[in-house]
Amino acid sequence: MLPFFAQKLLAVGGAITGHDAPQILKSTATATGYSLGNVTGVQVGDLVTVHLHGQGDSNVLNPTNFTATLGGVSMGAPINQTASTSSGVFVAGAAFQFVAGAAGNLALDVNMALACRGVIAVVWLERGYDAGTPRGLIHAPGSGTSSVTTQAVPPSGFTTGRNGNTYKVSVSIKGGDVTSVAMSGVDGSGTTTSGGTNATSDLSIAYGWKMTPTFTAIAPSASWTTSARAVGLGTETNL
Repeated sequence: MLPFFAQKLLAVGGAITGHDAPQILKSTATATGYSLGNVTGVQVGDLVTVHLHGQGDSNVLNPTNFTATLGGVSMGAPINQTASTSSGVFVAGAAFQFVAGAAGNLALDVNMALACRGVIAVVWLERGYDAGTPRGLIHAPGSGTSSVTTQAVPPSGFTTGRNGNTYKVSVSIKGGDVTSVAMSGVDGSGTTTSGGTNATSDLSIAYGWKMTPTFTAIAPSASWTTSARAVGLGTETNL
């Protein structure tokens, strides 16, 4: 259940907004805790979704232990998580979500429980959503112990739950050296690394978003050319 800190939401023309304007905060440092900087332009009542990805420093990351605070307020336990399950330098991800109770440019601080070689947070601020039932389905697939060149996020045949719902997706890939990273099956997308192009010290990420004016089957998927382990996160928001 979402921690709610505000009851009044901003109505925005009967449609969700903000799903197409993610903010990226990241670090290539080796650390356990990170002060990633500010999420800008937060308004009271925003549905804040954070997809937090990290690359372990020769350990098995357990994303159920990841934590995040926004403006000094805990975002609660992850709503979903996924990880490569071998000991080594591999990726893991956890999604967080809550309703903002403060406005402004708010600091995002995260703790990965174990040392990472880099982290990336994709942050969405959405308005105009269903305040009673904001969260739709969530997904967290991963490649397990296999190196791959593609990672789909929702299961095959996933259909959004309502007209006007949004779906936010991110996939992290071991190594900042992977090439031709792309996200398909979305309305818009982007790619980045944790800060460098090292094969073992950095991670790459593809992220994207989609709105379905009429509820329909969607199939977001990331692809790249350098075989590597990967994990994905997907979160649906209800209109």
